[in-house]
Amino acid sequence: MLVGSLAEAQSLTYDGYLTDAADRPLNRSVEMTFKLFTANEGGEALWSERQTIQVEDGNFGATLGQSEPFPAD
Repeated sequence: MLVGSLAEAQSLTYDGYLTDAADRPLNRSVEMTFKLFTANEGGEALWSERQTIQVEDGNFGATLGQSEPFPAD
């Protein structure tokens, strides 16, 4: 859940953990698409950004808003 206005944000950081189907941590680059929606369920996508992220021992971090600016409203 985001608190505040995206119009005020230049970027947001997102950290996560990825495993394969056997629950082993990934160690490779992964193409990811991040999206922000108008609602928790069934909402309309307001923003999206695609990035190639390096995952090490399952851990990754992404800075959102670098290539696609957040919407003003």
